[in-house]
Amino acid sequence: MKVLVKDIKLAMTQVGGAMRLVGEKYNLDMFSLAPDAFFAMATVIGKEQSCGKCGEQCENCQHEKDDRLGLAEIIKILGTNAKVEELYINGTKESAFIAELKINGETKRVVPSIGVLVAKIFGAPIYFESDLAKKENTLAA
Repeated sequence: MKVLVKDIKLAMTQVGGAMRLVGEKYNLDMFSLAPDAFFAMATVIGKEQSCGKCGEQCENCQHEKDDRLGLAEIIKILGTNAKVEELYINGTKESAFIAELKINGETKRVVPSIGVLVAKIFGAPIYFESDLAKKENTLAA
């Protein structure tokens, strides 16, 4: 079931930032578990980064590449005449959420937290799949 986000709550934890997407009956919690500030910043601005699994530069690593778009790539697609239609967080892969941002009728896979930022900036609705969420009031606030 596709759940419309009504509110977004942000907090800092011992391991980094946390975001709670609040729906009618469900909440989806996302945590930033980046090992250090550099890795987190490199992910956000879309620069080359080290692999989170082996520490090698991604171009030298044998692990599957992350095909989600970073903020820089999203902004390039948006240009000046962009219409952001919706963000939909609809699955997971290797313990990371998968999100789809619909831009000008095209669906692009994006990093969920960046997708939330872009959707909020452009006033687009944000949705998540209820199967990924916890029932409302089941997590400590």
